[in-house]
Amino acid sequence: MLISEIINLNSTNWPDRVAVISGARRISFAELGSRANQLANALGTLADVGDRVGILARNIPEYVEALYGVPSAGMTLTMLNYRLNPKEWASILSDAGARVLIVEHDFWSAAGEVLSAVTSIEHVLVIGAPARSNASSNVRSYEETLDAASATQPQVSISDEAIACLIYTSGTTGFPKGAMISHRAITTAALSYGLELGLSVGERVLMTFPMCHAAGFQVFVYHLRAAEIVVTPAFEPGEWLGLIEQHRITRTALAPTMARFVLDHPAWATADVSSVRSLSYGGMPMSRSMAQALSERFGALDTGFGQTETTLLVTFMDNAEHRRALESEPELLGSCGRPMSLAAVSIVDEDMTPMPPGEVGELCVRSSYSMSGYWQRDDATAEVMVDGWLRTGDLARQDSQGYVYIVDRKRDMVKTGGQNVYPREVELVLAEHPAVGEVAVFGLPDSTWGENVAAAIVLSSGATASAEELIAHCVERLAGYKKPTSIFFVDDLPKNVTGKILKRTLRDKLAGKQVP
Repeated sequence: MLISEIINLNSTNWPDRVAVISGARRISFAELGSRANQLANALGTLADVGDRVGILARNIPEYVEALYGVPSAGMTLTMLNYRLNPKEWASILSDAGARVLIVEHDFWSAAGEVLSAVTSIEHVLVIGAPARSNASSNVRSYEETLDAASATQPQVSISDEAIACLIYTSGTTGFPKGAMISHRAITTAALSYGLELGLSVGERVLMTFPMCHAAGFQVFVYHLRAAEIVVTPAFEPGEWLGLIEQHRITRTALAPTMARFVLDHPAWATADVSSVRSLSYGGMPMSRSMAQALSERFGALDTGFGQTETTLLVTFMDNAEHRRALESEPELLGSCGRPMSLAAVSIVDEDMTPMPPGEVGELCVRSSYSMSGYWQRDDATAEVMVDGWLRTGDLARQDSQGYVYIVDRKRDMVKTGGQNVYPREVELVLAEHPAVGEVAVFGLPDSTWGENVAAAIVLSSGATASAEELIAHCVERLAGYKKPTSIFFVDDLPKNVTGKILKRTLRDKLAGKQVP
């Protein structure tokens, strides 16, 4: 099934039903389908089938149009995290060889500074730009470009194995890799997740996670059941509660960090959230006290495990299981659920031999909606895709009932506020500073963010540097959430006999110390 079929069917079957709400804008499925077609046809005059089209924007209606329109043109939507450093945008666009960039006007000044380094970009469509705001022939208004294009369905021959989206995720080496997600993977994942959620026609959904992540594919999950989707550019707890009340939202989601801000907000006690049928959460486990507080107000919770490479979730824990956890089986709150209907999981050792129940190993996934591989990285693809299984890089265990528990990050990944930070990437940046002799980056527990990024540094002989100087060095080169918030200056780093730095020893030693 192609992505375009979702919007085409809804445009036919539910033309007047609202598809997207943003502020005062209410966009019907017929309008969304027409605009997606206009975007696809416009792109057909700017690039070729198979080309990559970058998008840099927050959660706005045009992002939904691009999710449908770019794949409908037979092109690949390359999704840029707007929280990254502009140099990181340039690196991703260059690696993808993107020919077109769709950019929200608020990011245009920052993006424009780095575009000179991206030789592949030939056309830029600016969302929200004033008419003819730039005299350059390759920079034009997104809206004017759509207005000049046909709203008929594009006549492009596309296989459902074609790559619809490219999402970059940092690898263990710190260099970003583009996960290639096909039309078939997205539509199959959407069907699988929708079955687990038990969606009905007429749902009203509030999108909270950025659509520049794989979470953006939830658009297709909900539109398979012709749901109304409310989008807002950024998460703010008071606004989130207000939108639930205003639109009578039936489903929404939070990361545990977001949930803490909601629970602490003055409007929490009085907001009418009675319309919500279920609240999804993810990114990290939910504490029992937080789950209890949310369950008392929303009545139902659900969660699961997924990563960019799996497209969407592959395990799921539903409302009934959360009730069991809260009433009599609290250990279940540490689980990310059981395998979904269209996915299989296995806990294996280094040789891919399955581990007995309860034993810790690497979590592997097999499904028809895993990524097709990493963009132009056959070596990296071969490392994680073995005999039909996807090696997730997460350590986990599975009990006798099939419940999966994530135990640790195999590659020491740090999760801060639901965002993934790979220590090696930060280490490479810190190592560029002339005062740094040795460095180890790791995560330290934090009650709000889950983890904070910390760095232990051995200064070069005779060199001096302050924590503030080193953090500023990172801010210039990395997204803000990747910068260390704790810098520890040490005489040496603990190592084993082979010279490998023992990060667990560092974490245990420094977790209770004050930040210098």
